[in-house]
Amino acid sequence: MTVPNADSSMRGLDGWERAKAYIEQARQREIMQLEKTIALAKTSSIPWPTALVDSIVAIRNDDFDEVMTNHPGHKLNDAHDSIKFFLRLFNEAYKALENAVNRYHVAYEEDINFFSHQRRHEHDQAIFDLNRCIFNFATAGDALRNSCIKQASHYKPEGYEDHTRNHFAESNLHHFMQKLRVALHHEHFVKSSPSIAMMHDSSHETKLYLDCRKLLRLDTIKGKAEAKAYVEGSGVRINVHEVFKRYSI
Repeated sequence: MTVPNADSSMRGLDGWERAKAYIEQARQREIMQLEKTIALAKTSSIPWPTALVDSIVAIRNDDFDEVMTNHPGHKLNDAHDSIKFFLRLFNEAYKALENAVNRYHVAYEEDINFFSHQRRHEHDQAIFDLNRCIFNFATAGDALRNSCIKQASHYKPEGYEDHTRNHFAESNLHHFMQKLRVALHHEHFVKSSPSIAMMHDSSHETKLYLDCRKLLRLDTIKGKAEAKAYVEGSGVRINVHEVFKRYSI
């Protein structure tokens, strides 16, 4: 694209026409500069070469993002940002589960009438919170795994294949968590139940369980050998807090 010389192209034009012609020529120059910068970005490495930096300085601020989306590192950067977000979401989901279990524990400790008919609504809400945390944790874990897979298509750090094989492909716990998420999303919700046990020193212990018999009725669990093996090997109940803690490490 060739932009005519401003002085030669505007001779004989009145003031208004000259102004419009000048604006159009300025617009064409901006388009050319943006196209040039995008072309440089597509073939540039990291760190940026001087030519790309100089070209970026010459474009409008509004066009900077457009240039960056064409740089080879942009998809990797997006994938990395997603991993950071989902890792934080995953960790926060686990903390929320811990807090929900503790709130249930404290509610009973403070008032045994927590299980009374008068406080039924409060108790039902506490049960809902516990199960909501399980749903959120399983969902966040799956999103984090998917983001890791996405990043791997752009960059694999040293030892990545061994790490994913140990923690994903060859981990029955991972397969169980993955299929639990699928079941909760697409089959039906298996509600967990808290259990309070009195200790010899008059204190009490609160744990949250998933019933293995109910889990083994899920087609999603039955259809994945590794997930089924994990549930069958867990006995009658799965201690949610203990298992989720192990999975979060």
